[in-house]
Amino acid sequence: MPPTSPLLEVSGASASTLEPVESNGLITTALGGRDLDFFDTLLVTGQLQLMLGELVKTKAESPRVKTVGGTLASTQAQENEEINRLATLNGIALSPAAAGAQRQISAELEKLTGASFDIACVSKIVEANKETVRAYAEGAESKNPAIQSFSSQMLPIARDRLRIAEMMIEGAEKPAGAAATETPAPANGGAAANSDAQFLKSGESESPAAPASAAPAPDSAKQP
Repeated sequence: MPPTSPLLEVSGASASTLEPVESNGLITTALGGRDLDFFDTLLVTGQLQLMLGELVKTKAESPRVKTVGGTLASTQAQENEEINRLATLNGIALSPAAAGAQRQISAELEKLTGASFDIACVSKIVEANKETVRAYAEGAESKNPAIQSFSSQMLPIARDRLRIAEMMIEGAEKPAGAAATETPAPANGGAAANSDAQFLKSGESESPAAPASAAPAPDSAKQP
């Protein structure tokens, strides 16, 4: 039986790899189960991380968390554009159910204030980044050339972003105005990750460089 997911839907008859939609609203595609999970994870966590980053910018108590969270959100927006483009090439889009789950998380966090909000929100960001790393690691082994290429480019950046998100936990637990501890440099040269790490060390507010390695997936790489 072909793989299905309640969080994804067919975006019309744009992809020849997709079979008709089932009457229960779930998608049925010619993508393998791992590739479907790749889109399921990245489309959901990408939007979730963007929402969390924007929420942190306006509500976080810790200046460190507020600054770095906002920076992660800005780079996530650019990453989401590439993920959505690759998904569109395969006729995949998020279903309304995914947006509903995101609103529920936002409503729960809005009830919190101060350090409690910071810790809860940063914990969600860390969880989402772990799922993103897992998805890219599996995508790098995909037999779909476009998914494999994009995942291989993004995996090092995703790992650095996870390290930065985990460091934010320390910032969330520090009182507002406490001095930031020195942050070790990222292990690789991902442009977005390097900029984010510098934010943790310096507290500057300028925007990071765009993720240089997140090159658009070639249209020609789409599976027949």
